[in-house]
Amino acid sequence: AMTGEVDIFGNSLPIGGLREKLTAAARAGIKKVLIPQENYDMDWDDIPESLKNDPEFQVIPVRTVFEVLEHALAKKLNVANDVTPPVTPALSIAAAGTHEPAAM
Repeated sequence: AMTGEVDIFGNSLPIGGLREKLTAAARAGIKKVLIPQENYDMDWDDIPESLKNDPEFQVIPVRTVFEVLEHALAKKLNVANDVTPPVTPALSIAAAGTHEPAAM
């Protein structure tokens, strides 16, 4: 499970209600949760000890969307740390299924 959002540069942003979200995830039988690093740094002391000490419940703090994808995908990405690949209009159009260059 994942919770949070990212900015336009791919950095994870903090969320609210971390304790409640982790408790709900554990109740639902989820075993692995990705959370923003900032929440881990600020809110970890507020998380119930029963969740922190549960060997079957894994909380993974992430800083970027690339870290999220590494955990969410079965195959490792080949992207250098802290490098945001540029997205150009031509690239966006190609991703949408057309091979025409973007008009500027």
